[in-house]
Amino acid sequence: MNIRLLIFSLLLASNTYADSCFNKPAAVNECINSATRGDVNAQYSLGNMYAVGRGVVRNRQQAVEWYKKAAEQGYAKAQYDLAVIYDFGRGVDKDHMQAIKWYEKAAEQGNAKAQYNLGVLYDFGYGATQDSTLAVKWYKQAAKQGNANAQHNLGSMYINGSGVVKDYEEAVKWFKKAAKQGDGDAQYNLGSMHIMGRGVVKDYKLAAEWYKKSVEQGNAKAQYNLGRLYEIGGGVTQSSKQAVKWYRKSAEQGTVKAQYDLGKLYTQGSGTPKDLVQGHMFFNLAAAGGDQRAAIDRNLTAKKMSPSQIAAAERLMNKWVKKHL
Repeated sequence: MNIRLLIFSLLLASNTYADSCFNKPAAVNECINSATRGDVNAQYSLGNMYAVGRGVVRNRQQAVEWYKKAAEQGYAKAQYDLAVIYDFGRGVDKDHMQAIKWYEKAAEQGNAKAQYNLGVLYDFGYGATQDSTLAVKWYKQAAKQGNANAQHNLGSMYINGSGVVKDYEEAVKWFKKAAKQGDGDAQYNLGSMHIMGRGVVKDYKLAAEWYKKSVEQGNAKAQYNLGRLYEIGGGVTQSSKQAVKWYRKSAEQGTVKAQYDLGKLYTQGSGTPKDLVQGHMFFNLAAAGGDQRAAIDRNLTAKKMSPSQIAAAERLMNKWVKKHL
């Protein structure tokens, strides 16, 4: 399952207090006075100001205090931001139980990001007993509000039957919603669903189209799979040269399978001039990543190389590791 990390975002308020306090130094005192009198908008604005150091000296402890005052009055944005602060330990000790408390309060008021983050906490059991059913509940509420991360994660839950009955068609439904918003992981997953024919018709051409959308955002798994489709001519015109291109991009992000396949193509001279030094290097990288086939092929390749070529391959690997890994 590909579950993303929680969202971390402290958003500046867009109300009049925020504008006046941020842009007019003399108005800061007015904002402080209003906040002290209990004005919830002013309290939240001051929390934002202290969080980022806008109009005042940055002070995370002060930010927490003002967020808390606004949150205790039921202000959903403050409840969410306070939860994030506890979740990541910004100005306070990290406390997942406090994070859940404030996420729940914001989530119950319909805050989609709070709903999503709450889903993640229950999904992984941070600050609460792991509960896939509750994770699905909150993912679904956020997903229905258009939260792409929640839509993606909900699709993943349906693929694995985690907290819900396994349902590939339902997974595809949510992946599509996230993918249309530009979610690279959802686009990758849709491509893979078309490869396997799960919840959709098996179709390599459509798979390639989704992978192409995903690689535009740098998704390493989509880069590898697109390279594989080019190598075999699945849904695209066969091109070993294109396979090398996409394997390399994926390999640069640490994909062991891409490193191994690059080793094969370089030693075969397929899609690229034959180069045993490059081939040895990529086999060696993949072997270091735990691929036993790569260790065998590296050793076989080494038998065809001179000591100086092997030394060059090892130097090349060291440079690669420093640059990419």
